[in-house]
Parts: sequence; structure tokens; C-alpha cells
Amino acid sequence: MEKVSQFYSLINQDLTHLQVVVKNPADFIGNVLGQSETNTKAILATTVGKVLIIDEVWLHHASLTIRISLVSGLHALLWRRR
Repeated sequence: MEKVSQFYSLINQDLTHLQVVVKNPADFIGNVLGQSETNTKAILATTVGKVLIIDEVWLHHASLTIRISLVSGLHALLWRRR
């Protein structure tokens, strides 16, 4: 969390007009099939125009498949928004 605080501080110095939202991987991952995508879309929808920081995105305790799935899913959803 210290790195997030440092990053947040740097953002505040230069971009004080932007709101920073910090989420954890648990905020994205659902309990049932399809819920993770729903959670991710909701988070992205509520953070449009804001700085979204995903703390510990690499999920050190999770399997490689889950980590790749989370990052790939975020990439796909963000790419479609362009």
C-alpha cells in the first residue's frame, strides 16, 4: 500500500483536478461465472475520467491463469472503449 500512497501523492502534485480511485483485484473477481466481467464493466463505468489504480494487480497468491485472465479482460474492455 506504500507504493500506492507514493503514486497517489505524485498524481496529486501534478493533476489535482483528477479523482483517484484505488481498487484491488478482489473488487473485480466474481463468485459466479460471468460476474467478474460484470464487476469489471461496472468499475470501469464509474471511473471514466478518473485515475484508476489497481493495487496488487498481479495477485501473487493466484494462479497464472487467473492473473492473465484479469489483465487480458481489462485490456479487452478498455480497447473496446476507444
